[in-house]
Amino acid sequence: MLLLGGGFGANKHGFAYSLNGLYPNYVAHCRLPRQIVNRALLSVRSEEDLDNLLRKSPVAFGFCINGAFLRQENYLLNYEIGPNLKIDNENYISKCVIINDCQKENKKNGKKKENSSKE
Repeated sequence: MLLLGGGFGANKHGFAYSLNGLYPNYVAHCRLPRQIVNRALLSVRSEEDLDNLLRKSPVAFGFCINGAFLRQENYLLNYEIGPNLKIDNENYISKCVIINDCQKENKKNGKKKENSSKE
């Protein structure tokens, strides 16, 4: 798996990720820079933890996270995150789940996930 970005990490729970930051002209006041969120990502145990962290951590400027839980589901997650400047302590979050063609076909046919090593 290839994860590109300016910041990256992996934790003992099998979460590997990379971040791509923007170089903003404006930084939201009283919010967290992406470097702090990057460090906090080392504590997530599941996709639910990740969603909660990103929802509850108001960010100062926009960035992207690409990540995967290597010991759990076999897909890539993509988050685009930015501050909602109209509402205090809230972010705009776009989340995409990226799957491969084999997974898409299995899902369409109602089959269980197959081990990727069999492909």
